[in-house]
Amino acid sequence: MNKLATLLIAAMIIILLLVLTAPAQAEIHDSYASASAASQADHKTFVIVIGADWCNPCKKLKAMIKANPSVAASGHLVILDYKDPIAKKLYSGSSVPALVRFQWDGKKWVKTTITGLLSYNQLKRFIK
Repeated sequence: MNKLATLLIAAMIIILLLVLTAPAQAEIHDSYASASAASQADHKTFVIVIGADWCNPCKKLKAMIKANPSVAASGHLVILDYKDPIAKKLYSGSSVPALVRFQWDGKKWVKTTITGLLSYNQLKRFIK
């Protein structure tokens, strides 16, 4: 085998290893508008986490998301304060944390709301 063929094979192996071992792209957005637009474009699940600074379960959930951004790899996620006008429009309840999910069913967006502190695995399943 000549030197060029060996180099090409080595480069292909390196590229394949990089692709296979790369972490999933986390989709945690800084704004509702960004997350909503991305979700509209690719029809991935969109989750809004609504919390408050004074709420300990909210703090735990937010810290878990920031420490493990891969939790959002299969969808789009944004964290909003309960006082945010968009949060108030999406969720009229008084219990936080609240998670509002919009999931594309092939024809329309289906909204689901749950409240309470979720584990990493529960949140990951909710985003799928």
